Amino acid sequence: MSVLLHCPEIACWPALVAATLPPDQRERCERHLESCTACQEHLDRAEEGGEPLLQLAREIGDPYEEGKILEGVAESTLNTHRQPDAARILFRQALDIFERLGVPEAESARIRI
Repeated sequence: MSVLLHCPEIACWPALVAATLPPDQRERCERHLESCTACQEHLDRAEEGGEPLLQLAREIGDPYEEGKILEGVAESTLNTHRQPDAARILFRQALDIFERLGVPEAESARIRI
């Protein structure tokens, strides 16, 4: 008997990307990503700049939110896709934004690089 994959609600992904999910929900979403190609593709599009949330943050000019989204995508890229080079690029982009803003998140992004 095959188990049907139940994709998390769309509202879960921005929180995962922004690294604001509680640890148990984050683990559940990450486990789901390991086996669901549709959701992997969704986050891959986010990594390529096709993520609507990231584009919205850019359009409204909220660099802090853009940095948080990039940081979350980098974390997901590292944890679920095991692509440290791609994650490092995204962390670097987030770091640049955080440094320009002078916010404490710059240090956490610097550490992840």
